[in-house]
Amino acid sequence: MQSPKRPNVLLLASLRRFHVYLSMFVAPSVIFFAATGGLQIFGLHEASNGIEPPAVLAKLGQLHKNQTLVLRPKRPNSTPGAKPKAEAAPHAETPTGPPPARLALKLVWAGAALGMIFSSGLGIAMVVVHHPRRKLMLGVLALGTLLPLVLALLA
Repeated sequence: MQSPKRPNVLLLASLRRFHVYLSMFVAPSVIFFAATGGLQIFGLHEASNGIEPPAVLAKLGQLHKNQTLVLRPKRPNSTPGAKPKAEAAPHAETPTGPPPARLALKLVWAGAALGMIFSSGLGIAMVVVHHPRRKLMLGVLALGTLLPLVLALLA
């Protein structure tokens, strides 16, 4: 019986190195999208029942969804001279909240968002503590943090 063919060690080392650099660069964005997406799962970025969200949550939700910090003006409920819209079909949700399966799905996705944040943070910590080129890795992490931030401020 032949032993399985071993992959090229240099190729694996190169892929591992590329993975670390790429992970350190995208980790800030993964954390951002997991956090803001987690807030959006429960609608915490938009007004509900007459309660306005904190401005920072509204802006982060806008950045997540539309890649800009500029909040769009709210649409008026009715336009002068426009024909009234036919009544919308009754909403599937009951007045007491969403169906249990929908709430369970929201909780699963919120848990996934927390898992992504924790996993990314853990990966960053492991690289910072154990990587022999720590300063270079911190530079890549800083670039992955600052580049999207600067672009968001310019958008």
